[in-house]
Parts: sequence; C-alpha cells; structure tokens
Amino acid sequence: MGIIIYNILIRIFNLIILVYSKFNTRAKLLISGRHHTFRTLEQKRVKEKKCLWFHCASLGEFEQALPLIERINETFPDYQLFVSFFSPSGFEYQKDNPLADGVFYLPADTKSNARLLIELLNPTAVFFIKYEFWFHYLNTCSEKDIPVFSVSTILRSDQVFFKFYGSFYRHILQKFNYFFVQNQETRDLLKSIGIENAIITGDTRFDRVEAILKKQTPLIPIEKFAGDSRLIVLGSTWIKDIDLWVPFINQGHNLKFIIAPHNIREEEISYIEGTIDLEVIRYSNIHDQHNKVPVLIVDNVGMLSTIYKYAHITYVGGAFGEGLHNILEPATYGRPVIVGKSKLNKKYQEVQVLISRGGAFEVASPKELEYLMNDLLHDDAFYSESCRASRTYVIENLGSTDTILENVKTYLS
Repeated sequence: MGIIIYNILIRIFNLIILVYSKFNTRAKLLISGRHHTFRTLEQKRVKEKKCLWFHCASLGEFEQALPLIERINETFPDYQLFVSFFSPSGFEYQKDNPLADGVFYLPADTKSNARLLIELLNPTAVFFIKYEFWFHYLNTCSEKDIPVFSVSTILRSDQVFFKFYGSFYRHILQKFNYFFVQNQETRDLLKSIGIENAIITGDTRFDRVEAILKKQTPLIPIEKFAGDSRLIVLGSTWIKDIDLWVPFINQGHNLKFIIAPHNIREEEISYIEGTIDLEVIRYSNIHDQHNKVPVLIVDNVGMLSTIYKYAHITYVGGAFGEGLHNILEPATYGRPVIVGKSKLNKKYQEVQVLISRGGAFEVASPKELEYLMNDLLHDDAFYSESCRASRTYVIENLGSTDTILENVKTYLS
C-alpha cells in the first residue's frame, strides 16, 4: 500500500511542477532540464571507465558533497564523477563544474526513470547528500547490488520515518548501505528503527569552509571599500532581513555595510536601494572614488564566502523565509554571526550549538538588533569571546571528509 501512495504522490507532485512551470522560472528550468538528462548521460558516460554518482538537492548540499568529490578525484582519478540536482539553484550554478564529468537534473522518481538512469550510469557507488531519500533510485541500486551511502545525514524525531505510520519510509532508509551522520541524535534515531549501519562523522561543510579560507585570494575592491572602517556584512539576505536592518543602517554609526542579497534580481536590489537613506553603490559600479560610500550591494554571485573575511560582524539571512543560509562561512573566519529569530532555526544544529557557545545570536526585531550591535561594537571582551567561540567551533569539527573516505575506500578499490 505504501508504494502505491508514494507513486501517486510523486505523480501529483510532478503535475504540480508542470503546471507551475507556466508561471515560474525555476519550475520551468526543472521541467526543461529533466528532458536533457538521459541525452547528457548517453553523451558523457564512458562505458570503459568506472563511475560514481553524487546526488544533491540543491547548492547547499553540493557544498557538503564538494570536499568528498575533491578527495575522491585526487584518490581515484580514473573514475568518472556525475552530479545530479533536484533544484535549479544547484544545477544552474554548477552545471559547468570541472570536477564533474557530467551534471544533470534528477528525473522524477519513477520505476522506469530509475532503471534507465542506473542502466546508463552503471555506477560503482552512489552518494546521496544530507536528506535525499528517493525510493525507486535506492531500490534499483539495491537490486543491482550498487552500494549507496548517505553523507552528512541529519534526522529529527518529528520526521515521518519515526512515526507509527512511517513503515514504508523506514523501508526507504533500509536501502542505504551506510549512513555517515552528523550527530548522536541521528545515530540513535536510526538505531531505534533497527538500522545499525551508521557512523558519526560530522558535517563535511566544516571541511568545505576551511578549504575556502585557505584557498582564498584577496578581493581588492572590497579591501578598498572597507578601508579602516569596521565592516558589517549581511549575507544571503531576503526582503525581511533587509527590513530588520534598515533602521540600524540608516543611523550610520560610522560603519560600512556590505549587503549580498540571496536573489540578485533587479527588483530586489532596487528595493534595498530605496529603503536605505545613506548613499549606496552596487559592486558592478564601484570604483576607487567610491571608498567613502557607506553601503555596498553585491550584485553578483560567488564572492560572499570570501567577503566574510573582511567583516567585523556578520549577519546571515533566510531565517524569516525558506530557511537559514550557511552560517559556517562567516564562522570559519572567527566572526560573530547574527541571524533572524525563527522556529526554523531549530532545524540547524550548527546554529543551536553556536548560539549556546556565544558565537551566534538570534534577533527578532530592529530594537533587539540595535541592543546586540551596541554590545558587540562597544564591549571588546564580549566581542572577542564571540569571535573565539565561532572559530573554535569550526576547528573542532574538521575531518569529516577523511573519515568518510576511509570508510568507502574498500568499495571503490
């Protein structure tokens, strides 16, 4: 009965996406992109070579997969590596990534799609990142004795797998050969439903942000913009994040601000420009003579993780919307991290830990933000302790990638 309901839900979901694609660019990209998947695999898969397949829901999960992809490329250079995405935000940014032999949209999880895709790829092993659980793809791999690993997995007790009616979804989890989980809670939850093949390896994103720190190159325009001023960086912001900050920004405070919107659409950038009373410049228009402008809007993608290096205090957006963005990127530089206060934050282990240690802070209103900023800007001991807490947390959690690689080497050799 479970499989019947699952198949019906998959078809309903695909129908909704199809209808939605008439009005939404992201949905349209997904629908059109899926049409090219099998052709892409036929063109790029070299049958004489072994192959590994990594599946990521979106860009965030790709950041988690990337340290492992890089290490496998170094250790097993003869393998072809293929990466699939569900979300256009992942595919569109990474479709030309040189680390992958092919990047494609994951077709809908139907029995026929799964069989055709696995037949074309014929992977030696498969890696699903964080919480990607697709029955037909997992079942087809299981039938063909292809090992499947869940990487940086994190689960919560309120998920369907652990409900009395979740037997079919527990069956999906049993299709994995091994789980590399982020925390003890996830390990215990798996054990509670009879799954013992799990090891706590932590989150590979820590390795990723540390690699960014070590490989970064200077951003001269950012250095010149910041000058000797204390710089506040607002990363991955949405409109509600901007509304939270505007009253503080408009007071000036003899600070400089960099705002990097999550969406760099013209209407969103124009909104930011229209709500801030101070002089604003876009990164695409910046020149040396603009180093006295107090507010800079980053109207491109790919720079934010390095921009955090120049920050005195950071803010990471998304908590008021679909979900918080990556707070580890600023934390790796040892910077205080501020986020919006939201129930969604309970889903993010790193946020809860950093808050408890004093490296991160939640604010719900402009007034709360002003009080916190005054403490961080004027209490040197408080600020220094927050910086130390952030950097220490990252250092303590490095090494996940090495542990995972050691455990999968026997499957790849």
